[in-house]
Amino acid sequence: MSRLPLLFLASAALCLVIGVTMGIAMGIAHDFHLAPVHAHLNLLGWTSLALMGLTYRA
Repeated sequence: MSRLPLLFLASAALCLVIGVTMGIAMGIAHDFHLAPVHAHLNLLGWTSLALMGLTYRA
């Protein structure tokens, strides 16, 4: 079995952790200048990479 699905899923988990951490930090600081980065990491990073990993796994 290829390691590619595992790498996609690990990258997705990393994007999720970074995106959620950014969101929490922005909420605490009430500074939302990086909101587009947070949204793209969560939506495009986590979702896309997780779907690619699961698709390759299937």
